[in-house]
Amino acid sequence: MGIAPAAAWIAVRGTLDTRILDLTSIVLCWVGGFDFSPESRRMYGGSLSDPNGIPRARIPIFNAQVDLNLVAVISALLSLAAILEIYRH
Repeated sequence: MGIAPAAAWIAVRGTLDTRILDLTSIVLCWVGGFDFSPESRRMYGGSLSDPNGIPRARIPIFNAQVDLNLVAVISALLSLAAILEIYRH
């Protein structure tokens, strides 16, 4: 499903263009987020019906604790900004 935009582009145009690779990478991140979200809730014991929300998921990277929830929010905002930039022109 993640490469569907590129496959549709190739089916219609007959060639792969760099313009569609941006959209394809955004869709891959979006689909990957949906795949990662339920698994992370299972790993850390959270659920959407939990009154405290999804618990903090911290992983150590280069001696720093990185909050995966914050990473998910930032990547969602960056994806939204990229989509808006692509379709603004």
